[in-house]
Amino acid sequence: MTMRLGPGCDLWVLAEADVDRVAHRLGGLQALSPDERARLDRLVRPGSRRRHLGARVLARWAMSRYLGVPPAVVEFAQGRFGRPVLADPARGPDFNLTHTDGMIACAVTPRGRVGVDAETYPARPDSVRLVGKVLTERERALLLQAPPGARPGMLAEHWVLKEAYTKALGLGLHRPFDSFDIRDGGLGPALHDPHTDALPHRDWTLQLLRCGAGHVMALASAAGVPPGSMRVLDAALVLADVDGATAAALPRLQARMTAPAA
Repeated sequence: MTMRLGPGCDLWVLAEADVDRVAHRLGGLQALSPDERARLDRLVRPGSRRRHLGARVLARWAMSRYLGVPPAVVEFAQGRFGRPVLADPARGPDFNLTHTDGMIACAVTPRGRVGVDAETYPARPDSVRLVGKVLTERERALLLQAPPGARPGMLAEHWVLKEAYTKALGLGLHRPFDSFDIRDGGLGPALHDPHTDALPHRDWTLQLLRCGAGHVMALASAAGVPPGSMRVLDAALVLADVDGATAAALPRLQARMTAPAA
């Protein structure tokens, strides 16, 4: 059954604990391309293998819903810096993937570009060594003004917001995080990038979500996708009943995914 995208962004979320069951339902390794299976074979750690498998089957399942084809038929390619894209971008919507310990997510938008990143929350204490590479001088000053106990959480939030944006650009970690600011936009985080005039998209919406107690996630979307138009889908629940579980999937997941308090 083909699924219609709304005016905003669809966020598909898959718990790592559900990966094996979902992958089996979608055909297991046979649903992957030879390149995807080869990449999986190169991974040694069970967690890394499980999250890679989860990300690939989630992308195939989600995109197959919009394209109206079986998951194994969806063809992917890679951008210059490794960003996954449809082999024929004109055929379907833009999407982006993220995975971290415990969860995998795929963001899909009907227009413009989208980036998504998820990390454990708060950041680990040893992440303080990354502050000089992640934050601008202005952001570092604000971090130092905050209570010490709040700093790991602030660092995690800045990281996911910045990586979501650079992933939407197709640059990922190749774009220095300290070359642009994330500021308080009043209603949510706002991007301040002095280089936007040279980019194909200038109008960006940033969204920050807490995913339960242990994760934080950010979305960056071009073309002015309004924050309130995001639809959150639990991939395992939707797959359990492809004809009727979409609505049932929303309350359970959206109750756990909220914007941080101001």
